[in-house]
Amino acid sequence: MSVGVTTVTSLNIDSVANFDTNSITFSSSSPTQIYSFSASQYRSARLQIQITQGTDYQTSDILLIHNGTTANLVEYASISTNDYLGTFDAVISGGDISLQVLMGSSSSATVKVVSQTITS
Repeated sequence: MSVGVTTVTSLNIDSVANFDTNSITFSSSSPTQIYSFSASQYRSARLQIQITQGTDYQTSDILLIHNGTTANLVEYASISTNDYLGTFDAVISGGDISLQVLMGSSSSATVKVVSQTITS
């Protein structure tokens, strides 16, 4: 598996909300972390995700919330130019919420995430 983070940018507003962007390029068909945040600092997140794999594209919107023990998400909007490229899951590990993607192919993919997190 090859993974490389290319950019991460963050903006905090009034200690209530945080906006992040990041981009990661990897080659794997195993669950791969594409975004994470502190479980003690943030309770919920809204994420817009764009996947590029060759000439195929997918975009998905996800809502995520946790109670400190379990992370739950709903993918409420998704569209692709061909077949869907990946599916998503959230796990709690080491005090962080980790959003993972499971790609249908191990070909090189770039995943861009725009997130809005809200404090606990």
